[in-house]
Amino acid sequence: MVYTSVDQRHAEPILDAFEKRSGIRVRAVYDVEATKTTGLANRILAEVDRPVADVFWNGEMVQTLRLKAHGAFAPYASAQAKDFPAEFRDPDAKWTGFGPRYRVWMSVPAFPPRTIGFEDLAKLDLPGNRIAISMPLFGTGSFQAAALFARLGDEKAAALYQSYLDKGVRFAPGNATVRDWVVAGQVTLGLTDSDDACGAIRKGAKAHVFLPRETLAIPQTVALIAGAPHPETGRALIDHLLGPDTERALIESGFAQVALHKGSPPGCLDLPAPKVIPVDPKTIAEHLDRAHADLKERIVR
Repeated sequence: MVYTSVDQRHAEPILDAFEKRSGIRVRAVYDVEATKTTGLANRILAEVDRPVADVFWNGEMVQTLRLKAHGAFAPYASAQAKDFPAEFRDPDAKWTGFGPRYRVWMSVPAFPPRTIGFEDLAKLDLPGNRIAISMPLFGTGSFQAAALFARLGDEKAAALYQSYLDKGVRFAPGNATVRDWVVAGQVTLGLTDSDDACGAIRKGAKAHVFLPRETLAIPQTVALIAGAPHPETGRALIDHLLGPDTERALIESGFAQVALHKGSPPGCLDLPAPKVIPVDPKTIAEHLDRAHADLKERIVR
């Protein structure tokens, strides 16, 4: 049994390939876009005394860090990830990151050529209702918020998000909605994930995709659930997810943008090498709850 927040259209072929290769039957439970990852994370916490799932395959890492802090995972260091960068391998072997994607801007029409940072939204010569970002309480929007709180400090990061609210920037339920609003002309500029942008471009959308001045590389994460009913087959699935065949499939499907294995194809977006904000998972985990509480209060208010 695997709980996954990765979109079913990307995850299902990979799980099917594992079934055919291993003979192991996989049951998958997927999350919905509006509560991406959070719903499954809460389910794992509710089941912590009697786990139902064996593996948690998360499309980002914030909820993985939260669950690790609650003791939800068992250690497993897959040999498939032995050469991955250190920031993608938990020092306690409680999770492993793979298949990263980027935060990117989308615009229609093409935005005047300039570099836009996360801190520039309130200063842009665009009405707030022509700009959209995903809700910072779920999914990669939550990852971004926690990363900015970790990097800028609570006070400055909170002020940054307050500037978005003061300008009237639209908070979409998820990154796919940001993409759709941009493509439909409901907003001029949107901040979304590279996989959502890739999907739009492959469907023929005439959108301009470009990188922030500094962006975030957001890995998927996979972990073995503590007390898993089927730990051996769970470890086999983790090995499959971290292997080069899965990486190739995720890049070709448009979900992953960055290769960690040699010989994998390039990502679908023709982007220059980005300047990536350094991310320390431990520091992000320390800021996650404070960022969530602060932003939830501001948004509801």
